Amino acid sequence: MMNRPEDVSGFPVFTVIGAPREMAGFIHGLRYPSLLVLLKVTARNSGPWLIRLDQTFSGIFKKQMEGKVPQASQECRNTIEKPVISLLFWMGRFCEAAGFPLFEEGKIIGIEEDTSAVMVLLPALASMHRMTEKILSRFLDIFNFASSGAELQGSLDALASMQEELRRNSADFRNMFFFLKVAFEKGIPRTVIETDTCLFGYGSRAGMLERTITDRTSVIGLHLARIKIMGYALLKRAGIPVPGQRVATTLETVLTAAGEFGFPVVLKSSLSESGTCITRALYTRDELRSAYASLSRTSESVIVEKYFNGRVYRFTVFQGKPLWIAEMDSFGLRVERRSSLRHPVERFKRGVLSGDDEPSVSEKLVPEADKIILSQNQGIEMERVPADGESLSLRKGSGVSGGRALASPHADIHPDNILLVSRVVSLLRLDLAEIDLMIPDINRSWMDAGAMICHFDVQPDLGGEDAIDLYDRVLSSLVQGDGRIPVALLVGAPEDWNFAGEIASILGEHGLVVGLSDPGGVTIGACRVHEHAGPYAAGLMLVMERKVDALLLCVNNTDLLSTGLPFERFDILVLAGSDFVVPPDMHGEEMIPLLHTVFDFLSPSCDGEIFVVSGSGLDLPENFLEFPYGLSKQVVDRGDAAHAVARAMLEAGKKHSE
Repeated sequence: MMNRPEDVSGFPVFTVIGAPREMAGFIHGLRYPSLLVLLKVTARNSGPWLIRLDQTFSGIFKKQMEGKVPQASQECRNTIEKPVISLLFWMGRFCEAAGFPLFEEGKIIGIEEDTSAVMVLLPALASMHRMTEKILSRFLDIFNFASSGAELQGSLDALASMQEELRRNSADFRNMFFFLKVAFEKGIPRTVIETDTCLFGYGSRAGMLERTITDRTSVIGLHLARIKIMGYALLKRAGIPVPGQRVATTLETVLTAAGEFGFPVVLKSSLSESGTCITRALYTRDELRSAYASLSRTSESVIVEKYFNGRVYRFTVFQGKPLWIAEMDSFGLRVERRSSLRHPVERFKRGVLSGDDEPSVSEKLVPEADKIILSQNQGIEMERVPADGESLSLRKGSGVSGGRALASPHADIHPDNILLVSRVVSLLRLDLAEIDLMIPDINRSWMDAGAMICHFDVQPDLGGEDAIDLYDRVLSSLVQGDGRIPVALLVGAPEDWNFAGEIASILGEHGLVVGLSDPGGVTIGACRVHEHAGPYAAGLMLVMERKVDALLLCVNNTDLLSTGLPFERFDILVLAGSDFVVPPDMHGEEMIPLLHTVFDFLSPSCDGEIFVVSGSGLDLPENFLEFPYGLSKQVVDRGDAAHAVARAMLEAGKKHSE
């Protein structure tokens, strides 16, 4: 339970009533799990202090979000709402500025003006409700201090510390953040398994990602991509040009291999991944000894590889086709014969950071000047005078963000080179990968110009905000349509009426495998896979199952009021009857008001149709037919209900496929 803010003179504007309730599932249309909080709001003279507080928050978050701070909504039905709307708005900006993958604000779901009580629903990531509660508690402190005219700096400092903690938590999602963002914007369901693993979509239309590894990537492919010497050996056998390599387990064998290849060489961990554990070019035996001493602490064996200096093009490939091609070695230095390197390098570094000297290079490509140190990258002294016209390259970081994108992925690139890279991905049994091709002229065939595959990785860096379309393209191929399968909730159907079974039979005739949960248990197609389970647990089982094309969930108790829905949206809500198991603490309550409560929880998450079965007692105007919801409501006879619902689900399936 949250503590009341201390040291607040007068009446606090917010007081938490009772203990916030964690909702593992989805309710009231929110697209995240949530924290349900009841607030008592004392909104006396909220105008002046709230304006000042909004201005304070606006100044803070404008700095953090580069001025991109929208205005809080001013639409309020009463004075109680105003501070609550401001609270929810700034909590949303707080998470946004911290890079936390919550893309929806909290919402007000109920107001009782007589008691000044407001029920709010706050979005939370799965299993991270405590973090949301801590953020709320800190914001309540600030609002209460502001309303009393107290000094805010201490509370704002504490908020800043909490934001740093949230940023650290956000770092766990760094490989998944933009996939989650794109999926939310496209209406694709998201189920976070771990911070770097997520299921996108439901049932047979879903796909899973671990960072940038898709569920179509084989274990063999991962093995070949991570154990580099095996991957290179396979490519060499298949006629792919790769650099000369030796595996070494001692300093003596490292030095021997370098002597055979000739300097410069590169050392790599034999298990290198994502560009880690790879040295710069090494030009002397002393450099080689030092690099081996460092690398051997974390790797029993190393790969000695001949280093070639040339133009490198990084291909980000998905399902055999290039998504993105970046020139990784695209900026060079040409200096006069009698000029040393120091001046042009320093000028280049200033230009990268300021954008003045080299307008084609953005700060995002090279965020720190220290990352461009020519002498370290190429073993060249800064005072050295190059030969006349000699070109010396500046190496940059890996990933899409580390290179200059070509104007068009296929513009002027010889098709033989694209085919070569596609063959590499196919041979390594990879789905989403990055391949580095070193070639003097990308416009000429590698068979004429000469080329080398110098790097491959199963976890490409897609580039973040600057390459948001890549995340969209990957998700669009990973899931079918919007990732949703048709889902119907059947509320209160009598047990002696095999309503769900009738619908499943009709859908089965159309070739759909139906996941079904009713009092008889959980079934997939014709197979019973689990004993009877609550609607939340049963729904989770079915949305995770790759065979399920459509889902029917019978609701005959009030469990969903405490768990929420197992899916963020569904297509069909059927009010089939009042056959409900009421928990002991609800005995004596009238059934219709209880069903109204269930309806309030569920209906905002329905974006399709509502059916009311005639003769159920729920089809009376005073019950559900005149409920003020914008969804289409149809009254159907019991004999036609199964066919009507099945037709609606088939139409929903078509909509989700578009």
